[in-house]
Amino acid sequence: MAVSPTARALRRVRGSTLRVAVLSLVLVAGLEAILLLSAAAAGTVEGAGPFLVDLAQKVPWGVGVCTGLWLGLQVGHGRLLVAAAAGLVAAPIASLLLRAVAEGAHAMAIVEAPAGSPLAVAAVKGVEYACLGLLVAWLARHRWARVPHYAAAGAAVAIPFGLVLLALTAAGEPPPEAGAMVEWAVDEVLFPIGCALILCSAERATREAIAAGGA
Repeated sequence: MAVSPTARALRRVRGSTLRVAVLSLVLVAGLEAILLLSAAAAGTVEGAGPFLVDLAQKVPWGVGVCTGLWLGLQVGHGRLLVAAAAGLVAAPIASLLLRAVAEGAHAMAIVEAPAGSPLAVAAVKGVEYACLGLLVAWLARHRWARVPHYAAAGAAVAIPFGLVLLALTAAGEPPPEAGAMVEWAVDEVLFPIGCALILCSAERATREAIAAGGA
């Protein structure tokens, strides 16, 4: 029995969304491993517990924001404003969820209390990932766009907004130590670049599936 074009399209969206979710999980775990290695090199590791808690906090954030952006690209069929709206909605929700988990962990004396106003951080992240969605959707329209272009888009968004977030979280606090700066670089610079690359991978895989007849 022939499969309808709609059924093939839905199957592609399901498959690509699962791909984005799994790659986002791998990205979060990989970045957490970088933080663990950095702390080990600096001699500041105090057991695996804090890193496992940090990983558990970041999984909903990482998977939620990247998957939300991808669904925006798919539902909007690459329309720029829809992709931007997806980032504007998904990032604040994921950010506030991350903050809630972090506050819960702090209440149980597992990790330190997160710094910065949660609403201000969520608002900045919303605008940041709206910009990222816009850039990724624009790149997806152009056949010449390659992996370095997506990485550059992630960096172009990550660096300025990352600096704003650093200023928000550091306001009224002592100057951040080296470990805190490494964590900032990993969370606020490397993660958006990695998310952009995941969206690039999913976009290319979708194009190949369409070219192959939606298999």
